[in-house]
Parts: sequence; C-alpha cells; structure tokens
Amino acid sequence: MKTFKNGKMYVQLKDIWYIKDYVSVPQSVWKKVFENDISILDEYMDNIVIFEDIEDILFFENIDSIIDLDILNSRTIEQLDNMIEDIDKEISDIMNKYKYISDALNSSFEGIKMRAYDDLKIYKQQINLLKYKKEAIEKYKETHRKEKIKTKNQF
Repeated sequence: MKTFKNGKMYVQLKDIWYIKDYVSVPQSVWKKVFENDISILDEYMDNIVIFEDIEDILFFENIDSIIDLDILNSRTIEQLDNMIEDIDKEISDIMNKYKYISDALNSSFEGIKMRAYDDLKIYKQQINLLKYKKEAIEKYKETHRKEKIKTKNQF
C-alpha cells in the first residue's frame, strides 16, 4: 500500500518488490530502498520506504496496482466490495481477449504469431497486477471489517 502525507510518499516494500516484474522502477527508488540496508526477506516486506523526491512521488502516484491507503480509508465495506467486483469484471474482460488470441497463435503468418505472443504477455501482466490489487483490497477489507465489529462491540 501507499499513502501520501506531509509531502512524502510512504510505500510498503512488498509493493515495490512486486511491481518490479511489471514496470520499470526508477534507479532513485532502488537507491532509496537499499540505502537503509533494508533486507529483501519476507519478514521485512511490510516495512515502509519513505520517498521525498518529487519524481519518486509522481512515479508511485501513477502506479495504479499499488493501493492508495487514503482511498481505502474513505470507502465503506460496500464500496470496497464494488471495487473488487470492478476488478473481477476487468479480469474477465481481459480473459475474453485472451481467448481470441489462441486463433492468432495458429496462424501461418509469423508476424501475427509474434504479435499474439506479445499480447498474451501483456494480458498476463495485466491480470497479475489486477489480482494483486484485488488481494490487497480484500486483505484491507477484512481488517477494516474486524475493526468496525470491534469498535461496535465496545459500546
């Protein structure tokens, strides 16, 4: 998750580590990640990396697959469910495109085959990023729901 507060972008290490397979992460981000001897081990993946450089902040603002904590905090459980449904629909739409590519893979034209393989790679990346985003929302939702129930039971 990420959040922007007091001119700084706070990003969980696990999100940075995940997106590296799908987007070109700027060198300045990696420099910041490793400058504090942060270890890339599972037990440290929830660590927060703080970015103050405007280019790094803009980079993370434009990465849609990293969930913005402020957006989640402003949503009700029902709205979170709607976000999840929207992601499921988007995945389904991509999967439908994915099915049509199989015909192109059987083409005798090499150029069409290469384009189909490229499209498949892009679709697979899009699906993986959407699933990652959905998982983050579901995890937040469960925590959020437990907190609401806990708060409700205190009164």
